Amino acid sequence: MTDRLTELRDTIDRLDDEILALIRRRMKLSADIIAAKNGAVAYRPGREAKVVQRLVDQTPEMSPLVIQNIWRQIMTASTAQQDSSLTIAVIKNAEAVASWHFGGLVRLLVCDDMVAMRAALDGKATLAFVPVSQADKLASWMLADSGAHIMSRTPLFGDGVPAAFIIGKVPADPAAHEVTILARKDGDATKLEIRPGRLEVLPDEDDGTCRIAGVIATGGDTD
Repeated sequence: MTDRLTELRDTIDRLDDEILALIRRRMKLSADIIAAKNGAVAYRPGREAKVVQRLVDQTPEMSPLVIQNIWRQIMTASTAQQDSSLTIAVIKNAEAVASWHFGGLVRLLVCDDMVAMRAALDGKATLAFVPVSQADKLASWMLADSGAHIMSRTPLFGDGVPAAFIIGKVPADPAAHEVTILARKDGDATKLEIRPGRLEVLPDEDDGTCRIAGVIATGGDTD
């Protein structure tokens, strides 16, 4: 082993120590936020999107995927610390993607179908995790249940993992870049439709079989 290689590795070790110290400081601040929130929802996808987007904008020389993957773990650790009871209902065979998004730090409640997912969100689950491939079935759920909201779509950047929607009991907080997701009935079929920006009211062409299912953050390239 050369002296140069030893020097480089020693420098990396020191940087790791500094990074760990900063993460410990961040987690301490996150603990302080618990009291400041005074019972508010711990999962804030709009806030998370703002953080990641700001960091991506500051480092154009780095892949947004690298920043997203690192900060997903950090922010999930923070969310889990703020709400130790966080439980995610996830449809069967999507557990790996849910674990990626939530860093393996929360409980997963595996459900056989969308009916079970809806029941879980009405019961023990804090959030539900639905693959985008199940969008039509999710649209039916959103039309039938005005108390459920699409809060986010993951991943925010890229397509390294299968995309999924995260469903909660409250609307998502605002973000810098947003799209509106409509749940619409079209004859005997149901579908999700994405419109750029934030819609506060239903579009003029609505015929009474449509609902704003959610306004969610994007990576800034769809609006």
